[in-house]
Formats: sequence, structure tokens, C-alpha cells
Amino acid sequence: MHKAINFLIITTNPNVYAAKQLENHIEKEGHLINICSPKSLEIDTLKSADIIINRNTGLNYSDNDLEFIEEVLRPDKQLLTNSLNCSRTLRDKLRQAEYLRSLIPNENLIATYSLLEYQKALIDSPEQKKWIIKTRRGQKAKGIHSSVDLEKDAKDLIAKGDHNYIIQPYFPLTREIRVLVLKSLDSKHSKLIYLEKRPLDKKSPFYILNFENSLPSLIKDNQVPKVINELVSIIMKSQLDFHFITIDFLEDENAMIKLLEINSSPGFEGVSNLLQRQSKSTNIIETYLQYLKSDFNRLV
Repeated sequence: MHKAINFLIITTNPNVYAAKQLENHIEKEGHLINICSPKSLEIDTLKSADIIINRNTGLNYSDNDLEFIEEVLRPDKQLLTNSLNCSRTLRDKLRQAEYLRSLIPNENLIATYSLLEYQKALIDSPEQKKWIIKTRRGQKAKGIHSSVDLEKDAKDLIAKGDHNYIIQPYFPLTREIRVLVLKSLDSKHSKLIYLEKRPLDKKSPFYILNFENSLPSLIKDNQVPKVINELVSIIMKSQLDFHFITIDFLEDENAMIKLLEINSSPGFEGVSNLLQRQSKSTNIIETYLQYLKSDFNRLV
């Protein structure tokens, strides 16, 4: 009989699909589960956990949760996912962009600027007419604004005193390809799932894709552009130490591929429902937990 593992999920919303499904699967397997808000997390709760799943995205622009975990964590006895380095690097889009520039060729990246760098953005791309302004932290297309007058819109936001935005040139896409990457820390075991999303309404001058306003479908490995697999391989071999991320790529009419961003705390609901509708046997939550348990067992 296996020894029960003590799981701790850190989340600001214990009722979201990801937290509830993880809780159900963990309990079904006979393990222990505690769900806690980062605001009420106590030292004893953290110390007693074997596997810590930190799903806090730092939307308040504070990394105090990571600093607290780092002070208490015993890396030789506890497994934290995703790693502190991964969360620090990816949860802030500006910091993430700086890191990706050290890994990925510039021709495969969308240029990213801080809000205060709007003049540099205009100088670098004088022919660019459309821009995207979005919050440095956030998910599911929330906090995203389109702009046809970048100087005015940037100045308006700066005047309000909120500088937590990034600027990117608008990329006229025909589809978004999202790659779900689940893996063990040593990358010896991994599972990649590819989703293609196309806009419902191309007549709009700006169409920003997410599950709510696009047509998602699964695509086969052999239908994925070669450059995407090359870029995913680079990220998998990096020092991020993750178990589950999603990587978003944009493709234009000329088949040009650009890496948009990486999500270090992705949800499960959209892809789980899609896999179920298409009668696929893959259960990403079970796969995710399998990798966590395997890495923890190797640790102890």
C-alpha cells in the first residue's frame, strides 16, 4: 500500500476548475489535500506539505508569496511546482520577455516594451499602425487594450499612475497555436498537446483570441510547424524547471511564426473539455499528478 502524499494547493480561488479537479483526483487516489490562500498561508501548513502546487499568479504585482515559500521550503524533502525560478521569470510578462530574448531568436519573438518605453516602440517600428497594450500580469485576454494612437494611449495610462503595462505591435494572425507542455523535471517524461484556435470574426480590426471567442481544435503532431517544435524544445531544455506550462504562438498569412507568451499557471478546463468532446484518452490532470508524484518519489 502506497504512502499517502500530503498535497498543498496555493490559490486565491479554491473554487476554480483547476483547484477542484486537482482536489478530486488527489482525494480519489487516497492522498491528503489542503487548499490555502496565499494571504492566509502559515509556516506550519507549508512545512507539512510534501508537494506544493503554487497556482498564485501574483496579480497584485507582489512576489511576497515566492519569498515566503523560499524561506520555508526544504528542497531536499519537498517538491514545489512550478519552481520559484519559473514563477519569478514567467508570471511577469516584461520579465518573461527579457528572459525569452536570451533563448529565442528575435525573428520568432514579438517585440515587447514597458509602458514607459512607448517612444522607443514607435521609433523601432515607425510603420506600425496597430498596437496592443496589456497588463504585465494577467490571463485569458483580461486587461488587453487595442491602440491606433500609441503615444496618446500610453500617456493617458502613465498620467493615471499605473505603469504595470507592456506594449507589443499588433500581429495580424490567421491562427494561434497553443502548446501544452507537461513534463517531469528531468524532461525524460513529457506530454505535448497542440491546440489551434482561429478567430470567429476576422472583420474586427483587432481580434484577440481566447477560448471564449475562438474556435479551438486539437491538431496532430505532424501538422505542427517545425519551427514551433524547435522553439518548444529550447524552452523545455531551459532552466525554468516546470511541470506544466502553455506556450502561445501566432501565425500570420505568410506562415510566419511568433512566440507570444508563456503561461506558468495555465488552467485545465478548456483543454480537458476539448479532449473529452473529441474522445481522446489523455487526462491532463492525471498526467500532471503522475509527473509530480514521480519527481517527489525520486526526491525522497
